[in-house]
Amino acid sequence: MPALTYDQLRMLNSYSIYTDNPDKPLFTLENLHKDFYLTDFRNLMMGITNAGTEAAAISHFGRRYGMFIATQFYMLAAYDMIWDGKRVDVRFSLVHEYGINTLASQVNNHFPPYFMGKHFWVHALELLRVTRKS
Repeated sequence: MPALTYDQLRMLNSYSIYTDNPDKPLFTLENLHKDFYLTDFRNLMMGITNAGTEAAAISHFGRRYGMFIATQFYMLAAYDMIWDGKRVDVRFSLVHEYGINTLASQVNNHFPPYFMGKHFWVHALELLRVTRKS
């Protein structure tokens, strides 16, 4: 697997997606697939965002996760690469950006040349299923 170039890392970082390990991850994508975690997740997002409603807090996460999905399409179109890891490898941590607390995504540096692994699509479909259920 080739190493990511400076331009590729810069593009990922511009969308708050980092390839380093967070010091204190708050949760992983795997956590969100467990029904018992959803209440904790809602409370965590309310605390991080200081949102007035649950919908606004969860929408904030949806936007950040959407940025992760969008970068996958960009990496595929521009470099014939796509991240192909496991749900536990997508970690979210607290960062302070533009004067507010928000989430950053951390993934391992597993961007093999174009191989449309099932993990990417499974993540997207399962997240939709989980969010519709709650």
